[in-house]
Amino acid sequence: MTFAKKMQVSGYYVKPEFRPTEAGRIFNTWFGDVARLAIAKEVIEVIKRENLVNKAADTGKVLLDGLQLLQDTFPDKVSRARGAGTFCAIDCADVATRAKIIGELWKLGVHTGACGDVGIRFRPTLLLTPAHAEFAIQQFNQALAKV
Repeated sequence: MTFAKKMQVSGYYVKPEFRPTEAGRIFNTWFGDVARLAIAKEVIEVIKRENLVNKAADTGKVLLDGLQLLQDTFPDKVSRARGAGTFCAIDCADVATRAKIIGELWKLGVHTGACGDVGIRFRPTLLLTPAHAEFAIQQFNQALAKV
């Protein structure tokens, strides 16, 4: 299992029998050098100071509630809204519908991506606010109405 991106530092968990025998055998842009560790320390401090985990939980509720409302409004196009915090997803009726929805969302300024067979995922920054989530849901509603 690996982790990276949002923390600006990465790492991996591995069983002892899979551990490389030589240093430097696994390398990644964000992989644990002193500069990345200093950045990670500051990222953690900002997360704590700004209470970003609790804020993400509140914002995620707004996002997930909105996705659930959209699936009730457009049951022929989207279903299975799910999420934890601001990491949310919703399934589309099929791949072609998903492609059209994502295309419309991008035109409307909402950057999303595909996941799984027919899913659309939301993986925003911890700085996302309830107002941002409401905007995304409004734009998603417009995209679904067009598709």
